[in-house]
Amino acid sequence: VVPAQYSGTLIPLLCCLQALAERRERAGCKEEEEEPDAVGSQEQGRSPSECCWVWLGARPVVAAAPHESGERAVAALQLLQALHGRIHRALGAVWATEIPLLLQYLEGKDRGTLGFLSCSPQFLQVSLEPIEDKAWTVGLSQELSQQLGSSAPGSWEKLFLYKALGTALAACQDLRHVQEQVLRFFQETNPVELSEAQGMIFVVSHTAKSHFHLVLDTVRMFTAAFTR
Repeated sequence: VVPAQYSGTLIPLLCCLQALAERRERAGCKEEEEEPDAVGSQEQGRSPSECCWVWLGARPVVAAAPHESGERAVAALQLLQALHGRIHRALGAVWATEIPLLLQYLEGKDRGTLGFLSCSPQFLQVSLEPIEDKAWTVGLSQELSQQLGSSAPGSWEKLFLYKALGTALAACQDLRHVQEQVLRFFQETNPVELSEAQGMIFVVSHTAKSHFHLVLDTVRMFTAAFTR
C-alpha cells in the first residue's frame, strides 16, 4: 500500500517501468533473433513463482487507483501489457484484445475504481484460459494466498484478492491442490468475522464455476469432520 503523500508519484513511476519493460522486450526480441535456442532455454527455465510475482507486481491496477480517478489504473494496465512476456508467453494474444477494451472502459467513461474492480476477475479468468500449465497456475494461487495474509482485513484490495484466488483455482487443473486450498479456507475461516466469511464465499463460489463437484465433495468432507 502506497502512503498518501507519495501517491502522486505513482503515474510517473508506472510510466518509467513501462518504458523499461518495453526496452527490455525489444532487447529480448533482438537476442531471440540472434540466439533463439538460448532464449528458449531461458524461457523454459523461468520458475512459476517468478512469473506470479511479476503478475502480482501489477496490483497497482487495483491498489493504486483511487475511487475518484482511473488514471493510475490506466497506467498500471499499460505496464501490465508491456510485461506480458515476463509473465507468460500465452498471454500476448489475449491481452492484445482484452487490455485495450479495459483501457477504453477507463478512459472513455468516468466509472471509477469500483466499476473497474467488477471487471477484474473476468479479466483474470480470460487471461488464464490459454495457459495450459499446471505448475504456473498452482504457483499463482499460492502467491495470491500469501498476499491475502498480508492485506488489511475488510479492505477492498483483500476482497479483490479473494475473487482473484477463486478465479485462479477455477483455472487450475491440479485437483488435489484445488481441494487442499478450498478445505484450508473452510478450516481457517472465522465464520463470526463477516469479512472472512464473505471472502471464503468468494473463493468457494469462483472455484466452483469450474470444479463444482470437487467443491461439493470438499464441503461434505469438511462438514463430516466438523460434526464428529
